[in-house]
Amino acid sequence: MKRYITICILVFGILVCGGFIYLNYYVNRNFLVDKVNGDSVSTTAIVKGDKVYQVDGNKQLKEIFIKGVNIGLGKPNAFPGEVSITKAEYTQWFEKIKEMGADYVRVYTLQSPAFYDALYEFNMVSEPLYLIQEAYMNEDYINQYKDVYNEKISSDFKTEIENIINAIHGNADIKKVVGHAHGNYTSDVSKYTIMLLLGIEFDGETIETTNRNNTSQTSFNGDYLYTENATPFEVFLAKYGDYAIKYETENYQKQTIIGFVNWPTSDPLDHPNEPEDMNKMQGFDVEHILHKNNFISGMVASYHVYPYYPDFLNFEDQSKFLTSAPTNPYQDYLKRLKQHHSIPVLIAEYGVPTSRGVTHIDSTRGFNQGGMSEQAQGHAIVAMTQDIKDAGMCGSIIFSWQDEWFKRTWNTMELTSASGRSVWHDVQTSETSFGLLAFDSAEKMLKSSSLENNNLTIKVKSDAEYLTISLSKKNLNLNEDHFELFFDTTDSSGFDHLDNRKLKSFMDFYLNINGENNSELFVDPYYDNFNYLFGRQLNINLPIKQNTVLTSAELNPIRLRLRSRIRIPETKKEIEPSYYTTGKLTYGTIDRTSKDYKPENDFYVIDDTLTIRIAWELLNFSNPSQGLILDDFYNPYIEHIDGVEMKTKQINKITLGVTCNGKEIDYIDIPLNYWDRIDYQERLKQSYTIVKDAWNND
Repeated sequence: MKRYITICILVFGILVCGGFIYLNYYVNRNFLVDKVNGDSVSTTAIVKGDKVYQVDGNKQLKEIFIKGVNIGLGKPNAFPGEVSITKAEYTQWFEKIKEMGADYVRVYTLQSPAFYDALYEFNMVSEPLYLIQEAYMNEDYINQYKDVYNEKISSDFKTEIENIINAIHGNADIKKVVGHAHGNYTSDVSKYTIMLLLGIEFDGETIETTNRNNTSQTSFNGDYLYTENATPFEVFLAKYGDYAIKYETENYQKQTIIGFVNWPTSDPLDHPNEPEDMNKMQGFDVEHILHKNNFISGMVASYHVYPYYPDFLNFEDQSKFLTSAPTNPYQDYLKRLKQHHSIPVLIAEYGVPTSRGVTHIDSTRGFNQGGMSEQAQGHAIVAMTQDIKDAGMCGSIIFSWQDEWFKRTWNTMELTSASGRSVWHDVQTSETSFGLLAFDSAEKMLKSSSLENNNLTIKVKSDAEYLTISLSKKNLNLNEDHFELFFDTTDSSGFDHLDNRKLKSFMDFYLNINGENNSELFVDPYYDNFNYLFGRQLNINLPIKQNTVLTSAELNPIRLRLRSRIRIPETKKEIEPSYYTTGKLTYGTIDRTSKDYKPENDFYVIDDTLTIRIAWELLNFSNPSQGLILDDFYNPYIEHIDGVEMKTKQINKITLGVTCNGKEIDYIDIPLNYWDRIDYQERLKQSYTIVKDAWNND
């Protein structure tokens, strides 16, 4: 009997110990725990096959589909390098992000201690928001050296990796370096960190230069990662991915899923009908980077994918590469990525901006880079989220949470000054307006800018986005009343006669308000920046000499570039440059609190008052906060180099002429306010509610 009892006790003990070991292997404080090199190592999430699994609230492994949002470092009045977002702001944002139905936030680089403190404290009292942390590579160094093996690039990247891993474990005291986050990091958010992404959107020149300069770097066999059939660029990624894993494993006994940042421009797929200039660009393939059994977390492939760029998404039939039925070019491309990879694929960026200006066009569904209403932005994000799911991806991270005014875009970059970009919002630049959260600046009445004459009252206001003009008239009727406005900003150009009318001074712009659907802003041909920058591609003769006597028909529309001339390899067809008329005005309410508000709306009538708002860039302001406008393009005439800012000069006033129904023109001088800070309010766009409704009912 004693022997029987002893055996039962032993069996019970084995079962208890076995159960404890089993539980400890799979779950420990929401961690998975395993043995690596004889030591216990934990991880928050793991990769199995082409899926990602995370420990849920019931202490079980659960397949996840990541629904998240990217948070940048930008806000009004500060550049990202100033790292000025406060803990209170982060906490408020986390609350709204969680309410929207997102469970993950992604950041591109080391954040301030306030970010990690806010995340830790938020997760102590709420269902957690999990972190996808990126280790950023120094773009200034990359643009300078174009070879990632360069000592400055590699050394800086190594330091970034160490700082980030120490920071998320609450164990870092990082010294101040201009343009970087720093401080004392004490909040351990490692148990909420499910993924570490390395790198940036690499351009083909960097990949090609790296491969050409480092031909001996053909393989790597590290402690955790190794390569097969790799290029020198892929070997570099493997080395630093391995270093990140080793650093966290040895210092913190934790491992985190690893991914490398990529985008269609450098993807590993074949694009035979990609325009010739893009077709020459080299890519990289993370399938050539593999992990050993002692890396328990696993790897993902990470891509930024938008529906309008690169051009092959408009000119190439993606479905011909698929084994499944075609859907739309965006989803078909996603399916191709999924088809190529054996590991999970994360779409770490996708979205559309609500800017007034447009940068690229999606020819299939109109999910354009710009020109989208807030409602359209929301519906596009919901549709693309479904595309990402249907393509079998492991997650989708919206770009972005907040608008970031400091950003620039290729087709407006030369037109705006680098200085001051954090204190004004260029609504013509699409990159500034991807957010679900907007920053609305306060309007200010400009001094000495009101006039009552000819039964017409003129008032002028300005803010960080627009010059706003209000015209009041008894019984105003836009179908019957024809308004004309003239703007004089520079003494270097202008017309002083228009349609046989003598003007008070040389005017640079003419605004014709002729009903809801036929109103447009025009520019003196001599002061047309589109002609100067783009005219040679379109064989437009440059107006070297000013013509001060013009008719309305001789004025130029205000246009914005969309695409340069391209050649399609398969058909050898040359596609002409693309542009659109951005000076055409859209009728609709400009009251941001109205459900009918759209960012593209320019003018509206209510209570006998016509209100017109004009984006600063449309009047050739390169930095309105300091009264900087584009200077004379042709005196002296210098051939412009792409990407180089145009010369500017400062003005202190605008002369405005206004007439209604052909009556005498009233003139008013508008003194400009300069500013170095602005007052603003946060506002959730209508897109936020649309995404929230979709994601919470998913």
